[in-house]
Amino acid sequence: MAEDKKPTIAEIVADLRTQIVDGQYRICPCTKLDCPRHGICAECTAVHRTLGASLPACLRPMAARLYTPA
Repeated sequence: MAEDKKPTIAEIVADLRTQIVDGQYRICPCTKLDCPRHGICAECTAVHRTLGASLPACLRPMAARLYTPA
């Protein structure tokens, strides 16, 4: 019986890059629909990293799960 194997980060990134190039990946989980960078993940992340003041809205739920004490 084959063991279920999780994909590596490299495999996930390669798959996402293929989807982006092919125009198949158009999902933007951000709740800020009026943001001028909505759906432009690289630009949004770059702005948030440069400002250093907050996370993009799409990453806040994940950060809360990761950093909330149990």
